[in-house]
Amino acid sequence: MKNWLALAHADVRLPLVAHDIRTPRANGPTCSPADKAHARADALLAKAIATGGERFATPGTAELGPLLRRIGDARIVLIGESTQGTAEFYRMRDRISRDLIEHKGFSFVAIDGDWAAAARIDRHVRGLHTDSAEQTADAVASTWVGRHREMRSFVDWLHGHNKRTARPVAFHGLDPYGLHAPIRAVLPYREGAPMPTDTLHPQLPFGTSDGSCHFDAPQIARSFANAEHDDRAICHGSRAAWNLRAGHLFDTLKRLLELHGPRSKGIVWAHNAHIGDSSATEMARHGVFNLGHLCRRQFGRGVYTIGLGTNSGTVAAASDWCAPMETKTVRPGLAGSYEKLFHEAGAARFLLPLAAAPSVELARGLASPRLERAIGAVYRPEAGHEGHYLEAVLARQFDEYIWFDETHAVTPLAPPPLEGRRESDPFGL
Repeated sequence: MKNWLALAHADVRLPLVAHDIRTPRANGPTCSPADKAHARADALLAKAIATGGERFATPGTAELGPLLRRIGDARIVLIGESTQGTAEFYRMRDRISRDLIEHKGFSFVAIDGDWAAAARIDRHVRGLHTDSAEQTADAVASTWVGRHREMRSFVDWLHGHNKRTARPVAFHGLDPYGLHAPIRAVLPYREGAPMPTDTLHPQLPFGTSDGSCHFDAPQIARSFANAEHDDRAICHGSRAAWNLRAGHLFDTLKRLLELHGPRSKGIVWAHNAHIGDSSATEMARHGVFNLGHLCRRQFGRGVYTIGLGTNSGTVAAASDWCAPMETKTVRPGLAGSYEKLFHEAGAARFLLPLAAAPSVELARGLASPRLERAIGAVYRPEAGHEGHYLEAVLARQFDEYIWFDETHAVTPLAPPPLEGRRESDPFGL
């Protein structure tokens, strides 16, 4: 199967840029008996999905009590997205995260974004720095995965929440992206000046009057080193780059849990391709692993993974790396894909338990491999052949799946002027 994992020199950090993986057989009078049997089985499975799904009208009005009970005492909750740049996905992650923070005492939210840019947002939401509102807006906008009103809405809520609580919730980035901010951050220590102690003792202060941090400086140095290694690996093949990044995301997450203390709990926002267990996808056949797999291997049932999917609509994406962001039309789900199956369930929005499937028929039906959409920052729907899919077993990949039949692009914020833009960042950054 020809896909993004087979492209030896593709930059697959996120998004997944795929081409022509399979062409489904046309439906019609020439369908074989086996095809008709598959169609009947899919119709029954779509009905089981519709019956088992917990429907909701909007993310803001969804009843999340059952989901919180299923999450239970999990220490890490990973919340995904099948299409990056999608408003409904950010709003749903926002809503789930608010409930986890307010009702289950989660300690921090981490995104697959720049560590240094997220650190500025963190100081704002926890009141540790005197950045102006304009500077804070720049910090949000300088993180390309969050350059939209949907992310800003969550940051504003978190800032207000932290004013009302004695246990402020932190905001972090897990990525080794953004070379220039890390360079500036570690320059004061370049000529023999003492580096802050590389310790994760929870009593150490996060910030000081000049914005430095006992955890930030060594972490930024690691981010810089890993970003350099990541760039080198991309030149030699996508598998090494992907695995290197996954290892860095996981290492940073573990350090954050240690930093926040033995009773800390974390929420991660990232693409489905990062948070779903890669051992349940074709990634594993190619020697590729991800954050979700590493978390599951170390923390077991202490991790709860939530995938988000859609059939059609619009998405904010670029046509290539370094190209400007556009609002693009998402093509309906490919025949034989989970997206097509969920669309045929006929429900606009619902939560579907997978680890605790509501029926045997549902558990069995979602335990077979199918194609699964994965759109990141680069999307080329006009290519003339379907792409952006990988093969996966949904019931083993996620503990929960949230479906939006139609979604819409995020509302972008204007980016601030940035010095020393990183060439491989999308959207011209």
